[in-house]
Amino acid sequence: MPPSRHLLQRLRAQFGGNIDQQQMKQLGIVDTVLGQLIDKSLLDQEAQRLGLTTSDAVIRSTIYENPAFRGPDGRFDRQRLDEALLMSHLSEDQLVAQLRQDIPRTDLVQAITSGVSVPRPVVDALYRYRNEKRLADIVAFPAASVTNVGQPSDADLQKFYDDHKDLFRAPEYRSFTLASLAPADMKDAAPIADDRLRQEYEQRKDEFGTPEQREIQQILSPTEDKAKEAEAALKAGKDWKEVATTIAKQDPDTIDLGLLNAKEIPHELGDVAFQLPLNQPSQPIKTPLGWHILRVVKIEPATTQSFEQAKPKLEAEMKTQDAVNKLDKIGNEADDALAGGASLADVAKKYGMKLATVADADEGGQDDKPDFVGANQRAQRLRRMQHSVAQCAARAMVAGGRGSPRVRGRRGSARDG
Repeated sequence: MPPSRHLLQRLRAQFGGNIDQQQMKQLGIVDTVLGQLIDKSLLDQEAQRLGLTTSDAVIRSTIYENPAFRGPDGRFDRQRLDEALLMSHLSEDQLVAQLRQDIPRTDLVQAITSGVSVPRPVVDALYRYRNEKRLADIVAFPAASVTNVGQPSDADLQKFYDDHKDLFRAPEYRSFTLASLAPADMKDAAPIADDRLRQEYEQRKDEFGTPEQREIQQILSPTEDKAKEAEAALKAGKDWKEVATTIAKQDPDTIDLGLLNAKEIPHELGDVAFQLPLNQPSQPIKTPLGWHILRVVKIEPATTQSFEQAKPKLEAEMKTQDAVNKLDKIGNEADDALAGGASLADVAKKYGMKLATVADADEGGQDDKPDFVGANQRAQRLRRMQHSVAQCAARAMVAGGRGSPRVRGRRGSARDG
């Protein structure tokens, strides 16, 4: 679907369906979109001229290293990627295709701007602005000290009201009906063929493996002489902790580095530690922190889940992705149906969407009744609904506009008190 059509649909949803192409031109939206398309086209042409391409390995690394796709353990989380794709109305193939274009553009822009330096007068002006400090004397007049203020006349009250109407204005309220459809609502998902599952397993094998981990101890000395003295004491059979605390004068709490993989320790130390046999001290190693002697006291070998072990997770994720792809198609068909004049109820019935109605709510989820308990419950209900909408990609302003949410409402108005 062309970008302008996506944008038009989103604006119609925002403004109640009353905006057309002519109004988009008047608002400058068409010029903005055109400018963006021209910029992208120029960057694409220059990247093509320079022969800039993006390999599958770079795309894979970009996805795996994106903090937004990592779980609490800091590792790549497939579920987070699927949720992001769902929110953006993208399939995995579409994301890869988008990155294949975006990465060369980004590299090109960085190459052009990396050598740009800010003129010294600008730097000085910004520094003065951000770090300037001033001393000021303040005279305060407590309100309680003011007496005999008199009573305002009706004319005074009317003038104050006319000048400050915003103080007496209630927020705008809207009633709306929302139709949503989530992957979990898609019933009777077709089973995933084993050949697809095996191909996915091979492509994502790193996700199902745990790297080798080693429990490492260190003696950290401030000088090379102390490190050599500690090395000689260890060779003479002295206790590790005793050598660390008496010769190297090391804090006992810094002796045990814990169970680490090769990426969790500086490479100067990791290169040595992950070659050491068990319980054998290393030679002194110099780093910016000092001189280290390492010892490995435990080794946990690397492990990789077999295909059969990983299969349930793979199958669940691939079924979800298939549902997301199907939702993307349904979203576009629903958009076309609504644009063609179909009612939201008819579209919801055709595609099995869930309908939810909210009456007279402001932007924060509050109604116009002075019932604070009920208002709080209403706000919580709206927040739960918003979360559900987010999970099924039914937000009113989704970046890119693909498959915009199906929302129809009655616009309210702000009321003066």
